[in-house]
Amino acid sequence: MKCVISQVLIRKCRIGVHLVERNRDFILADSHLYENHEIGLFFDRCNLHQTIVQGSHISWNKIAEIKSLDGDVHNLQIVGNDIE
Repeated sequence: MKCVISQVLIRKCRIGVHLVERNRDFILADSHLYENHEIGLFFDRCNLHQTIVQGSHISWNKIAEIKSLDGDVHNLQIVGNDIE
């Protein structure tokens, strides 16, 4: 709950940021998820509420930049990012 990831570079990993189960008030801000082997930001069968992704560079990930698999997503804001 209330996890904030800010001003990080995650590069050449399998998955940049991997969220599972219940995540509330998650913020990803001003970060780079770049050139990962699978996915930049992965919402994996999780219950999300009040999630914000802002001001980040998410690109050149081989499978997907942002992926949501199953789960329950509420109030997701993706704003002001560079996503390729």
